[in-house]
Amino acid sequence: MNSLLHHLDRMTRRRERGLLVAALLDALRDLTDAEQADLFDVIGTGDRLHLQRHESANLGTARRADADVLPANRISVLIASNEPAPLLAVGPAGVHQLWQCLRAEQGGGTVVRLNRARPFSADDLELVGGVLQIFRNHLAQIEYGETDSLTGLLNRKTFDSRFDQLVSECLPQDASGAPEGSERREAGPVQSNWLAVVDIDHFKRINDTYGHLYGDEVLILLANILKRSFRAKDRIFRFGGEEFVILLRSTVPRHARIAFERFRLAVAAQDFPQVGKVTVSVGYAEISTASPVVILGDADRALYYAKQNGRNRVCRYEELVKVGSLRPQKVSGSVELF
Repeated sequence: MNSLLHHLDRMTRRRERGLLVAALLDALRDLTDAEQADLFDVIGTGDRLHLQRHESANLGTARRADADVLPANRISVLIASNEPAPLLAVGPAGVHQLWQCLRAEQGGGTVVRLNRARPFSADDLELVGGVLQIFRNHLAQIEYGETDSLTGLLNRKTFDSRFDQLVSECLPQDASGAPEGSERREAGPVQSNWLAVVDIDHFKRINDTYGHLYGDEVLILLANILKRSFRAKDRIFRFGGEEFVILLRSTVPRHARIAFERFRLAVAAQDFPQVGKVTVSVGYAEISTASPVVILGDADRALYYAKQNGRNRVCRYEELVKVGSLRPQKVSGSVELF
């Protein structure tokens, strides 16, 4: 009982998601005597569902490979219910697995896996289910104050209060330029982190022509495209109006541009109710050791250039400086977005 109370106290003291998830996995591993606890994001739809590791906690042993992850049909069962039931399985070498849905949502979800040598008991299932419900309740309270009520994205207040911390988290922590254990688009020492500012082209015209109800529908659909286009460890914010910010983590320059271009093209291909076609402009910059306000200002200037030069395009600040389209500027004070 003391161990349970200790872990619940430690977990509910956390507000930053990375620390909160780490506290959850540590609690589940310790309370069930599991060898390993993992958190996976569910990616894809239908029979193309697959799992992508989000976080892991182990008992000082080498982390197991993911060859033993669930097939698509079992993943769909795991995330299908609003009141998820645990799923028991036996992996390679007879390792017993307990799978539990942490969060199910349109287009995916998040699941927990525990590994240990002996089977899980009914008491284990009840304990894990209770801890996960406390985690969900705590996370819901955090998200109530941190998310935008219309889109479900993180809000401007959260960005303003945690901007310095978020940028520092994006700075390289190992030789590859990515925090240890994080998912990666490409291995190697040349990965960087990126900050992008997104603006919906001619959004005022949409509101003026079709009304704010359809304008809100555009924002909701755009937020869904953003969620589908980027990873769980990336961060997406709505600043208000038609303005969004993306923190893209651990990605080589070529793949960063591909990710932002893929998002832009996905928006352009979407048919928005009543409105029809909508486009976005994106300006982005590399997250470096410069002050956060300078990084945000660089991305903002790249966005302004994109909007002044045709819209519906992606512009990188460093490339614009290199070809002479923009001049490097020292920024002081706050940065005003569009």
